[in-house]
Amino acid sequence: MILKHRKLGRTDVRVPTLIWRLTGPPDPDMLRACTEASTTWAYIPHATPLNTVRAAAMDGWSYVIGVEMEALRTRVVQPLEEKLSSLGARQCAAVLVESPTSMGVKAGWPFHRLSQLRDRGVTSQFWIDTDDVQVAEWIVEQTPAHAVVVGYGHADQAARYRLFNAARDMGVAVIGKPLGREMNLEDVRLCSSEPGLTTQMIDLPNDLPTLNRLLEAMQMDLTGPELDAAWDAYAKAHSEPPRPKGAHPPEFGS
Repeated sequence: MILKHRKLGRTDVRVPTLIWRLTGPPDPDMLRACTEASTTWAYIPHATPLNTVRAAAMDGWSYVIGVEMEALRTRVVQPLEEKLSSLGARQCAAVLVESPTSMGVKAGWPFHRLSQLRDRGVTSQFWIDTDDVQVAEWIVEQTPAHAVVVGYGHADQAARYRLFNAARDMGVAVIGKPLGREMNLEDVRLCSSEPGLTTQMIDLPNDLPTLNRLLEAMQMDLTGPELDAAWDAYAKAHSEPPRPKGAHPPEFGS
């Protein structure tokens, strides 16, 4: 089975509708199955030891490298280049900023540091991860990020109130991530079917049967009436979140 690809926001890049989150050594058989399914993008969080990730079966993969926002205060170009070298790569598809702070984003210095990475040819895209849809909306409207990563599933569809429309207007991609640590196939189907999401990030399974069930779920998109029913059920129980106040960022985290 071959997964579909979608255009990433205002860029000309096309991404598969699944990006794998790697937290440890990937099994070569799993990687080969992913290659056959045409889903060869991997997100490597900053906490994942890169020397456990590299595998011959990942030749030709695209990498999204996680970087904590506070790490951007220091020299990040050389350390990131060293990480890519350990993966056998010279550049990454995107840098994903983790653990953002409101003061850091508003000050703009993370984007100055990221522009240095772009100028060096290390990456061309900046993504930001957040657990708050209001923060995501502010990022879309007030920063030069190419994509924002938010949780999405049947239990939390708040992004559908305003974020999807704002992102479309600004040419920013919205990327889904699981609401919890356990994989939920119904949420996977919802994210795959939701036109407001470009792709979703999911932990790479540890065994082929689980991987195959996940890939099969990706082939069974919800119908229009099923999507509407899921949204109606959510909207009846959850009111629209307040709108961000102009240039003032919502508080990040607790």
